[in-house]
Amino acid sequence: MLKLFRKESIRNFYLENDVGSRIDFQKQDGSLFLYDISGLGYEKTISYEQIGDVFVPTNEKMTQMPITGTIEFDKDESASETSYDVYKKFTDFVNNAKSLKLVYVPKLSNRVEYYRDIDFISIDKSEEDDFGILSCPIKLKPKSLWYKEGNAVISINPTDNEMRWDFTWDAIFIDYNTSNIIYENKGHTDSALEVVIDGYVQNPVIEIYKDDVLIYSIAIEIEIEEYEKFIYSSKDGAPCIKKQNTDGTYENLFTSEYVSPANINIFKLPKGASKLKISAENDINSAQITIYEYYKTV
Repeated sequence: MLKLFRKESIRNFYLENDVGSRIDFQKQDGSLFLYDISGLGYEKTISYEQIGDVFVPTNEKMTQMPITGTIEFDKDESASETSYDVYKKFTDFVNNAKSLKLVYVPKLSNRVEYYRDIDFISIDKSEEDDFGILSCPIKLKPKSLWYKEGNAVISINPTDNEMRWDFTWDAIFIDYNTSNIIYENKGHTDSALEVVIDGYVQNPVIEIYKDDVLIYSIAIEIEIEEYEKFIYSSKDGAPCIKKQNTDGTYENLFTSEYVSPANINIFKLPKGASKLKISAENDINSAQITIYEYYKTV
């Protein structure tokens, strides 16, 4: 059954696995389509305490709302596949993935992609209807808020005494060993940060300033050799401070030998404008900074 539409004219959904492969839920040939979706917003629970004649909020947390919908599996004539073949291919994809993300592109949004880490909870199996279509309800459980990934990535590579970068917001590079980046977080919560610095680098430092006041900092006294990497991440569910060795293995640097227990060592960029400063005792020849903006709903 052919569905005629322009992808840009409707909201789009994809399912992405841990290696970046995707299931397209609006295939142009109509063999796979996701509709009747709910749970894309948010809900929170708030505890209150009565003080006199008013109720004062004392605790607030997000509710893990399920995302539900229905997938139509139709025959894929271009691949000589029945609707059952398309169904099996889809369930194989889901069950062979180590992790999954729901990708959401709102209607007429300049193709901005939003991601949500999810667990695939259930899929019901029906029989084909008179048109040979399987309509199968699904349920997903979100494990994160919505976030944008890769839209705020800076790649630092000096060449001919210059710095090259790729980003869409203001930045000031002082020299190779110190980078000051002005960033405006427009998300609903603090933004997670991922910094990857290629060796050789000596004693890397990460600092965050708000209104020119230092609010967070971490200094790691270590030498990252050539072909090794220093990795810092404050992404929810996978925070880390580690070194990647030349053989691909990792060394955990989140120990008292490298990290002061008295400091807040895993931190994020606050809402609004702030300055991120990356420095070391030597030239930073190659680094990548990724910022994840989180949204309760998009």
